[in-house]
Amino acid sequence: MSYNETLERQYLRSIPQQGEVDWIGIRPKRLLVVHSVNEITANPDTGLEGDHFKKSPTGKRQVTLIQQEHLDVMVKY
Repeated sequence: MSYNETLERQYLRSIPQQGEVDWIGIRPKRLLVVHSVNEITANPDTGLEGDHFKKSPTGKRQVTLIQQEHLDVMVKY
């Protein structure tokens, strides 16, 4: 096993592999207020329906996931 494979296995063991979505927010247009939605259609090629990044040729991602554990740490600062 190579050095990188060992690190990858260690990393995968140290992070949660399952989770749940607690909140979904979309922004219809750039710089507008984020709207909370209860459900949404997610397309693996174009992103979230109704979000301004949908079909964005310049964006590297259509979805941002943030772990609750990270938010808890950020609140302390």
